[in-house]
Amino acid sequence: MFVFESESESESESRSVSMPDDSIERPSWLKLLFYEFLGSILLVFAGLAATVVAVDDSPVPRAFAEGSIFFIVALLLDTFASVHLNPAITLGVWIYEAFMRSTRVLGLLVLLVMYPLAQYAGAIVGTLLVWALSGERTLEGLGTPVLGAGVSDRRGFGTEIILVSILVFAFLWSRRLVKEGILPYFIRAFVLLFAILALIFIGVPISGANLNPMRYLAAITLAASAPSNWWVWVAAPFVGSAVAAAVVLFMEWFTLYTSRYVSKVIPSVETRLNSPEIYDSKRPGVLQDAVGLTVSQQQQQQQQQQQHDKRRTA
Repeated sequence: MFVFESESESESESRSVSMPDDSIERPSWLKLLFYEFLGSILLVFAGLAATVVAVDDSPVPRAFAEGSIFFIVALLLDTFASVHLNPAITLGVWIYEAFMRSTRVLGLLVLLVMYPLAQYAGAIVGTLLVWALSGERTLEGLGTPVLGAGVSDRRGFGTEIILVSILVFAFLWSRRLVKEGILPYFIRAFVLLFAILALIFIGVPISGANLNPMRYLAAITLAASAPSNWWVWVAAPFVGSAVAAAVVLFMEWFTLYTSRYVSKVIPSVETRLNSPEIYDSKRPGVLQDAVGLTVSQQQQQQQQQQQHDKRRTA
């Protein structure tokens, strides 16, 4: 699905060791949307609940809560479904699939429209559950990120772009490695876990490390109010997603180009090395400079010395 050309049967068999079982029936779009909805509920609920109970606004509870949800979902569902739980990730996947032409038009429309709606609905439900269980009288400010002390809107915007681009890159590239059979899917779950832990620990003191625009949109929608710099946590993730998708596509193109070039150069070199025409008929056993290889100067000197000794003896 994610390669430019069809692979041979031997290649597909060799990759079946670390790839998810292709015999498992893929779920329908309705089931995928349900997974997005349910997963978004769990992700937002866990992240907000951890933020509410955190002591001194520590990022540790939220980091482990959201990272664990991603880890569990990736571990359980990655064998037969790709669950995003984040519209920024969905946009990155959509850009990648659109350029790779590996998904039909209907699938692209579902990715671009239906997935974010399912994620938004799940974020609304998850936020309401936290509000109901926390006993808060108002939804305003419930788990919404804030910029660090002395951090400007522009710096927060740039930080969110960098954080989300790293997250989406980790998601897309590890997804590609799993499809290629290079990375086992359970290792990918650990990759996403450690990526989220690191990004939240690094980003919370600077920009709040929102990472998920639906989490923020659900909070300000239910509170019916938004700060003037709301765009920092809504627009930045989508910019970062586009940047990450562009980087992955470039790496995909570069890998394909270099592999094609090497596949053309190496056979030609081997053919010239094995060809009898590259040997000098006048001096048997001496390899001519057919592929940039010459007889060492030491061997030539030895041959000349032997010929000189024979003439003197005669």
